[in-house]
Amino acid sequence: MQGFLMKRLRSAEDTDDILQEIYLRIEKFTGEEDIMNSRAFVYRIANNLAIDRMRQRTRHRNHHSDGEDTCADIAAPLPPADQIIYDRSRLKFLQEALGKLSEKQRACFILHRCDKMTYKEVGQKVGLSESMAKKHVIKALAHCRKYMRKIEG
Repeated sequence: MQGFLMKRLRSAEDTDDILQEIYLRIEKFTGEEDIMNSRAFVYRIANNLAIDRMRQRTRHRNHHSDGEDTCADIAAPLPPADQIIYDRSRLKFLQEALGKLSEKQRACFILHRCDKMTYKEVGQKVGLSESMAKKHVIKALAHCRKYMRKIEG
């Protein structure tokens, strides 16, 4: 039986699974019908389960080969826990530094660095000239760097 399944499935794992399933099905069999040839009966179960397994493999392969990545294929490795804690504390300090800026400096800095706007776009958005928007961003960046250096010691 094992050789028959190995030839069909070409997988030791699948063969073992099917052999176990055959055993369970025979155990559950109530015997309401007379079985003329028990060997043929067992091989019929094995063949049907092998066909089901091959169909299942095909469906799985088709589902995962349609251009979509599986989670395992696209998952990024997580940094160590201590790195996450360190990064979160730095982010907290940066938020504190941004909170100490004037409203215009903070707005210019965020629009330029986070929203990727040009100085001209930032100036238009907050009602300043391009050069004034640039000065606000430079001052905000200098303040944040100084604050972070002071905190990190």
